[in-house]
Amino acid sequence: MNDQRNSETAGSETQRRRHWPLIAACSVAFLLALIGWNRAHWAPSDSWDPGAIQAKFTDMTFQAQEREVHLVFRYALTNTTRRAYRIPPPAVGVLMTRIPEGGMHQMESVQWDPVVIPAGKTVNAQFGVALDPLTAEPYPDLSADELQQQDSLNDFAHRHLARMRGMVFFDYQKRYSIELPQGWE
Repeated sequence: MNDQRNSETAGSETQRRRHWPLIAACSVAFLLALIGWNRAHWAPSDSWDPGAIQAKFTDMTFQAQEREVHLVFRYALTNTTRRAYRIPPPAVGVLMTRIPEGGMHQMESVQWDPVVIPAGKTVNAQFGVALDPLTAEPYPDLSADELQQQDSLNDFAHRHLARMRGMVFFDYQKRYSIELPQGWE
């Protein structure tokens, strides 16, 4: 009886040894597939994602403050991804305006709050732009006295807005580009 048990144990041990390379190969293949999927799923993409955050123009205001004209653009931003998204601070993001010549121009003196947009939700956000009427391109022609006159302020703001063909926000960390459409005609 003991010989029979020893013989069965030896037989099963031989089978295990025979199957061990197959089990090891399957385990390694599974692990490599899991690592590859993880890298492809979580690694940053080389391309920009223009559809992750959708924007709809809601409102725009402007006013004179000290020696500057402040434009405030408001948008409803919708997160189409499955993860919450935070608009990054100016060190990581940049706001550009589309110009009539067909290119883009980086907007200077821009402020925005790093708003968090939950997955699948819409949140209101605003982008503030300060223009110096003495140096603002292409219309550096508003004096300090004219800045205090509503008609001159309106004319100055409308000339700048007429040159803007919408804006684009670039998030260099997430590689998102958010198209901010023109709606202030």
